Amino acid sequence: MGLPTALAAGAAGVQALGGFFGRRARARSLAEDARIQTLAGESEARDRMRAGSAAMAAGAARGAASGFTLEGSATDVLAQMARDVEVDAGRARWDAALRARRLRNEARQENRNAVLGLVGGGLAAGAGVIRGAPGRAV
Repeated sequence: MGLPTALAAGAAGVQALGGFFGRRARARSLAEDARIQTLAGESEARDRMRAGSAAMAAGAARGAASGFTLEGSATDVLAQMARDVEVDAGRARWDAALRARRLRNEARQENRNAVLGLVGGGLAAGAGVIRGAPGRAV
């Protein structure tokens, strides 16, 4: 094996390692983004619950100030508002969970690609060595 063959094989190996570490870093970044999405969804849900509770309390206070009692249709309206707030908060959690799941799937795929790229680069380097060896044909 001559110097050009050794250099080519070494370059293929270094390129494979660079691709491996780059993809692994991207996978870690995607996994962290997924974690952040989950936390952001929980925060958004809490904010929506807080805002909904404040709106219901303000509505009840306005009703009480005007002389209405919290019976009958007023209670039904508040109950429906509470259900709507719960649904809205659940939707925020669900949307964040979907985004996080997509990011985790991308991270897993990026890890797979990193390993496959490393194996492929190693095979390419090995094939380059074999090709460059005297008396061998590939």
